[in-house]
Amino acid sequence: MSTCDFIDTFYAGFEYSIALSLCSFEKKIETVSLTISIIEPYLSVICILINILHFVILTKKSMRSSSINLIMAAVAIFDILTFLFQFKQIISHFIHASSPCLGRFSYWITLIDKSGFVIKDFSRRCSTWLFLSIAFIRTLIVRNPMNLKYKQLSNQPTAFYTIFGVFLLSLPSSAIQIFENNIIEIWQKTECQPQGELTYFIDVAEYFMRENAVLVKVAIIMDALISNIIPCFLFPIVTFLLVKELFKTEKSRKKLTKNSSSNHNDSQKTTKLVFYNTIIFFVAEFPLGVNTSITWFFMGAPGIMMIMSHFGNIFSLLLSANTSTHLVLCLLMSSQYRKTAKMVFSCGFELKKSQTTVASGTNNQQCKNCQAIIVSPV
Repeated sequence: MSTCDFIDTFYAGFEYSIALSLCSFEKKIETVSLTISIIEPYLSVICILINILHFVILTKKSMRSSSINLIMAAVAIFDILTFLFQFKQIISHFIHASSPCLGRFSYWITLIDKSGFVIKDFSRRCSTWLFLSIAFIRTLIVRNPMNLKYKQLSNQPTAFYTIFGVFLLSLPSSAIQIFENNIIEIWQKTECQPQGELTYFIDVAEYFMRENAVLVKVAIIMDALISNIIPCFLFPIVTFLLVKELFKTEKSRKKLTKNSSSNHNDSQKTTKLVFYNTIIFFVAEFPLGVNTSITWFFMGAPGIMMIMSHFGNIFSLLLSANTSTHLVLCLLMSSQYRKTAKMVFSCGFELKKSQTTVASGTNNQQCKNCQAIIVSPV
């Protein structure tokens, strides 16, 4: 069904010429959105594998002393959880292709779908706030290099408190989402069971729809604020502060080039790594946040909401692709990350080999010294 067939309904309040242009645009963007819906589940498999590798590297002993690395590892976990729902769609597609009637409308499949939606939203929300916290923590450290209190923010406890805090912040919206949607059962005829069968669907809970759906509206506004609107306002602010501090420290470094130490250079690289990650995440997250936030202003025009939904799919793909850049950026910006990644790829073989070589060289030197002592005259 095209929105052009029911212009008055889908684009209520718009002039006919504008409504006609909008429905024509909706047709075009729908094609792109449907293509993305087909591609995204398969892209999610690649993203899951990349994030697993990213997590393994970040949690190695040499990397997990930094709060930034630990928070990035948590981001990788939440990104993996986000993509699991897409991965489930691939499995469902193959199952339905081979056995179209196998558990299509069963209670357990519907429950998995409901849980998947909740986990996906929860994980994406956590990922957003954790990335914000990374940029914020790094900004505080760079702005106060001589203050021990701020310097301690780079230690492990900061990561644990931050992850736990973000987890708690994200729980209320997910809890509301769990109660907002119910699984309902309907007896109806299907292609698999012409005589009729008990089918299950996800629907908004009846008590959420009372009083002109006031609870639904409150839930939507609350979720939009926490997941999209507030991060959309904070991302530019934190990014600006980080850029400002980056320029200040770069200027100071140029003045003290001769006295610059390796620790200072490492700190600069860490700041740049956080900055580039923040910029990329902002570019991916901001459009999705704005799109989600303004969608609900067009509840009286379903056609506009459909257009926004298509844009949401496009921006969601951009956000998904963004998660795979974290590993690449870390490889480019961090020598310690590269060294750890090399050890992971080689299963520690190269490191063990080098240690054996060093030990062998030491033993040979000791033997030569012993021989020199024995041979030397008394």
